Amino acid sequence: MSQTRKPRSVRATEEGRYKLQQAKAAGRDDDGKPLTYERIAERARVDKKTVERFFRGEAKDRDSVVAIVQALGLEITEVVDPKEWNPPQQTSDAIDWHEVCGKVLAQQQEFQRLRRQATERGFELNVYVPLGLVERKQQQRWGGDVPLEEVYQLTEEVITKEYDNDKFLTEVIEPGKSRRIAIIGEPGAGKTTLQEKIAVWIHDKNKGLPICIPLGGLQGKSLEDYLLQIWLKAALRFIELDASGVEAKAFASLKQQFREGKVWLLLDGVDEMAATSPVEALATIKEQLTDWLVEARVVLTCRLNVWDANVTNMLTGFETYRTLEFKPEQVEDFIRHWFACAEESQRGEELLKKLEETGKERIRELVRNPLRLSLLCQTSYVLPVDEPLPETKAALYERFTRYFYEWKQEQHPTTRTERRQLNQALGELAKAGINSKVRFRLGEDFACDVMGEPLFDLACRLGWLNLVDREAKTDEAVYAFFHPTFQEYFAACAINNWHDFLNHVPDNPMLGTYRIFEQQWTEVIMLWLGRLDLEREYKEEFIQTLLEFEDRCGGFYSFRAYFLAVVSIAEFGDFSDADAVVKQTVEWIFGIFDDTKQVWIGYLNPVPWLAQNALLGTDLNRAIKTVAQKIIPAVTNAAQYSPSTQDAAIRAAEILGLVGTDSSEAINALIKLINIENSHFVLVRSQAAESLVKIAIGNKKAIAGLTSLLLSVKEKQVLITVAGTLGKIDPGNSSAINYLLELMQPSQSEETRLGAACCSLEIDVVKSTAISTLNELRLSQDKGVSWYANMVLQQGSVFTIEYDQLDTVSSDDIKAAEECWNQSSSLIELLSEDKHELARQEAIWTLEKYASSNPETITTLIKELYISEN
Repeated sequence: MSQTRKPRSVRATEEGRYKLQQAKAAGRDDDGKPLTYERIAERARVDKKTVERFFRGEAKDRDSVVAIVQALGLEITEVVDPKEWNPPQQTSDAIDWHEVCGKVLAQQQEFQRLRRQATERGFELNVYVPLGLVERKQQQRWGGDVPLEEVYQLTEEVITKEYDNDKFLTEVIEPGKSRRIAIIGEPGAGKTTLQEKIAVWIHDKNKGLPICIPLGGLQGKSLEDYLLQIWLKAALRFIELDASGVEAKAFASLKQQFREGKVWLLLDGVDEMAATSPVEALATIKEQLTDWLVEARVVLTCRLNVWDANVTNMLTGFETYRTLEFKPEQVEDFIRHWFACAEESQRGEELLKKLEETGKERIRELVRNPLRLSLLCQTSYVLPVDEPLPETKAALYERFTRYFYEWKQEQHPTTRTERRQLNQALGELAKAGINSKVRFRLGEDFACDVMGEPLFDLACRLGWLNLVDREAKTDEAVYAFFHPTFQEYFAACAINNWHDFLNHVPDNPMLGTYRIFEQQWTEVIMLWLGRLDLEREYKEEFIQTLLEFEDRCGGFYSFRAYFLAVVSIAEFGDFSDADAVVKQTVEWIFGIFDDTKQVWIGYLNPVPWLAQNALLGTDLNRAIKTVAQKIIPAVTNAAQYSPSTQDAAIRAAEILGLVGTDSSEAINALIKLINIENSHFVLVRSQAAESLVKIAIGNKKAIAGLTSLLLSVKEKQVLITVAGTLGKIDPGNSSAINYLLELMQPSQSEETRLGAACCSLEIDVVKSTAISTLNELRLSQDKGVSWYANMVLQQGSVFTIEYDQLDTVSSDDIKAAEECWNQSSSLIELLSEDKHELARQEAIWTLEKYASSNPETITTLIKELYISEN
């Protein structure tokens, strides 16, 4: 058993240096005089400089250190860290956990790769388009004291920053400040793929020890039990220890890695846990991240509807990031790369042309999801070129199911009757799984009991079901559909009566069926409505029942049923009252415009929040059309300004920015908002510009519209917004750049120069000019201009106070606030009640923007709340 040599040099700890000084001060030489470095050196028989340097904290050889310490009557471990003096013996029993975790990870990845491969070629596994992530603030929940005219104003999801994968890894994962991260998104959004890439990056960059745990595999076990019984057993194959007590030694060593904060736990699929409800699943994770697991960094994935299922999410302290759908250009890149790998580039171009045809808006929207885009590529590769594109999720999965059997026909031939029987059996198994605690992890006995052994064996041979695990206690095989979405699809195909989702018994609900309120059935319902083999009238009957649902509970469940119907329109666009339903939903978000009072009268909470969530999930073309045609004219044609009109316009711009990617109607509506010349609508123009940048970068129609506006606008503040927006959606646009440069010239008013400079900070070509302009304006005699320019330079173009809002602030107030700001040493100090109100307000805005995730700042703010009397 080999032993590592102890370090030749050691140094005193901070406490040790203090004890050395104490011993020196208290010590006396033979003549009774205070000890000097020279006297200590004589006693220790070492050089005087060695003593001085050791006292200063420098490392010295072990023999000299022992002599110095003994000369002062001290013990060596009082001065030197015992671990440094006697380091742990590194023997053949030492485990290289970095290497072990890497090997287990590689094994897991290969297994997942085989599971995910849905075609014989598996091209989709070689094509990866980076996903964006949206940092997501906690959902706002309404209180009861909101003024009626303001209740429709919602901020349930705030996009604070978007990341591509490289930025997410370097700005969020690498710094290590975020110890708890949740990645949420729709089914098939690439959450698992992204988490695997995070794990590989952590390992390759040596940022820690990645341990991946599929939460569906817990099956009632705790995380600790899973690590010991499942993960560690897999790891032991790569660990060489002495024969006796191998597992116990390895587990003890692993726990130590956790305690030292070296481990990243990557927990995949909270929604796949065996739990009776989303709340229970989240609570289970919270309860288990304790004891020695508490020091681990955690990255978990979860479906959006499960994460948002409870009013108060059980997993507090997690920074939440939501996956973004592919942008149109990413869809194009994926298709071209996929067919290039298949050496069929021409077919890829043909598919792109079909997607661009008029009337294909729904399928274009559907394939912004990575899984569905992959399925479309796979089926388009083998099916006839004239095969029509599917219009619903269910139609896309049905098309893939047909292809799946054709692909397997040579290896595993099946008759039409066998395929029909197998689909029915898979549907019954899918339903039984979703309706039980096991959900997506299906034991072999359970599956055989539902399907029958012959059909179960056939499903395994074909690859519909795959072995994913073994039950720890019984060693029973555990299976899963090759993707959870296909389990939901087969379940939807097995349900022919909509009463399986809703059988309302008003007088005795305990006898009824209310799966419409259970999160795990939502996707099944959407797929059921998209089936092509069901009568249109039958689907109409179901949706009409949802719209008219009476709960006798004050509307709590009635609204949920209604908004489920709203979302259902995305899959059943032929619903006869679809336009009216979307129109009503928009009204619940914005309220009703009172022509007499020129204000918007809003609805009571939480109806507007629920309505907006539903609108974002419905047929987006209808949503865009309704907002653009109902709300935009009302706010642009208002006879007079009112705060509620401004707020309605801002909300409309925000919604269009969320759903209007490359939509001509959304782009035109936002350009109309930008063109409002009312000086009070500066925030509206700002939000409209921000939304346009989100949905229209490189869009020719948007560029043409803004260019035309640039030539016709006379009001300078509007001109600034138009030029700034054009410069962002069309980088390098000479017209935009020339206008911005002109508007920053000294010949312009200071207000114009200030606005143009602020709009130019995010445009590389004119950024340096913008900074120079702001530096000049800092010296302005106008205190408002000076103060604002100074704040923008400190905080960037995200500065929160609009210059137009300073009209009501006196120059004396601005001067006093500026002095208060400059004299304060911290933002926290500026919160004190004796500080100038304007400075306090700016400090609050700054903290909200930049310090919301800083634990120390939050702790200080909490203390301020406790001691404040206001």
